[in-house]
Amino acid sequence: MVAHIDGYKSGGALTLLVATGHRSNDNSDNRRRSVAVVDTFRGLEMLDLIAWLFSFFILLAVIALVLYQIMCFLDLETDYINPYELATKINNIMLPEMITQGGLCFLHLVTRHWIMFLFCLPYLSYNVHLYIHGRHVVYATEVFNELSSQKKQRIFKLCYLGFLLFFSIFWMIWSIVDED
Repeated sequence: MVAHIDGYKSGGALTLLVATGHRSNDNSDNRRRSVAVVDTFRGLEMLDLIAWLFSFFILLAVIALVLYQIMCFLDLETDYINPYELATKINNIMLPEMITQGGLCFLHLVTRHWIMFLFCLPYLSYNVHLYIHGRHVVYATEVFNELSSQKKQRIFKLCYLGFLLFFSIFWMIWSIVDED
């Protein structure tokens, strides 16, 4: 038994095929096809891992934006900033938060991560509901009347994003372990 190493190109990447025994054209072609199929699946698994990494970092960005909003409300409570500064800071961040979360939901839809897409959908629909009814804007004149409800809303968002982060890390680890 002699080991043969054949190099050929499949999909732009050099793939090595190790075969034992003698060589026949039909058997060699079948092995090449099977290795090409395996390489395609490995490439898809790597793309899946990259998609989970993008999802993870986008989710961290949304969590950072919500944490910043909570910190702004806490600063208002302790009189470090005035209501006008708070309204400016929060209103400048709300739209990027909504767009980033919509991008995360779209990423899960495109990569066919259906469970995570379904988990992201209520948060996205809530943000769309806020935007359509104009309740995503914080007004400086009404901020003290709505301070408690606005903080609770952000804390609930943070808890929900923590839930999404847990599942995102779970599926990312699952895709790494599943590659072997």
